[in-house]
Amino acid sequence: MRNWLTIMKSAIIVSGILFAVVFCCIVFDDTYFSFSFDIDSKLASEFGDFVGGFIGTLFTFLSILIVSYSILQQTCENRKNNVKTTFFQMIDYHYKNLDQIEIPKPEKKDKIEKGKRGFVSYKIQINRLLQALYEINKKNDLNLNAHDIACISYLVFYYGLSDSWSDFFEEKIQCYDCRETIIKELLELSKNNPEKRLCQANHTILSAYFRNMYNAINLVDSENEFTDKEKEELIKTYRAQLSNPELYILFFNVISPFGKKWREKNFICKYKLLKNIPYNYLDGYNPKLYFDMTYEFDEINCSTDNDNFPNEPPHKLKSSNTFQTKKRKHKFGFSFFLGLFYK
Repeated sequence: MRNWLTIMKSAIIVSGILFAVVFCCIVFDDTYFSFSFDIDSKLASEFGDFVGGFIGTLFTFLSILIVSYSILQQTCENRKNNVKTTFFQMIDYHYKNLDQIEIPKPEKKDKIEKGKRGFVSYKIQINRLLQALYEINKKNDLNLNAHDIACISYLVFYYGLSDSWSDFFEEKIQCYDCRETIIKELLELSKNNPEKRLCQANHTILSAYFRNMYNAINLVDSENEFTDKEKEELIKTYRAQLSNPELYILFFNVISPFGKKWREKNFICKYKLLKNIPYNYLDGYNPKLYFDMTYEFDEINCSTDNDNFPNEPPHKLKSSNTFQTKKRKHKFGFSFFLGLFYK
């Protein structure tokens, strides 16, 4: 529809220019135009009939184009507004998903992490799985690379692992010949360290969380009425809602088998979804090796441009009497306390 709007706008401009040129040519033609103030009633009547028949038809055609353009533009705006409304409803649903998160804090059974804080516990669990699989790989010479370890860790984190669940999980990692060793070692570690909740399942909340996120981004991306700039601004609004632990989980989600659709549509780079992830935050994994884009940590550097900053340190710009007074009071109070202690 946006293409039709462009075509019709061009047609209106061209028609308007032609209309103006034709009108000027007719009005200023020698047949009708004269510098004399004498009015020829017969010629004026013929001119009126001609303008009403020919110019009127052109004007009617131009009016139809303008009205059609207005209707089409209004339809386009209504469609865009409907998509925006749905998109922001999905952002609200994002927060509802977060509100449903209630998981035990690692190694503290009596404490529950809720909402965004739950992703801190998720991050700790994935970190422990990465460490555990690294040790298992080293101990058994499994020849797993860093990406294999990340994928298997996330699958365990997502689906969970237990004795009754091992057959299901073995099918999920059937591409690895060493899958039996991995499952056996992880189950043993989990039994020996139950307080770490190493193999706890998290798909109940995260399945809806990531589906909603993907569908919201896909909704905007697939809407042809939006310009690329409008799409970027809308999805930037969604990106701003994601905390650092959420970005951590998102990274491992999209590099795992779950991220196939994300990678095929290039959503991560196209909309810079991981732009704000902190430097060295991914437990040794470099996001640049997976997604070639500019990250926030690339932009935050020590600046050598001091032209707009004071030349003196802050303590030289202000009187330090207040600080010294507070320091003396603090010193006196501390000495007094020590005196009482030694008495």
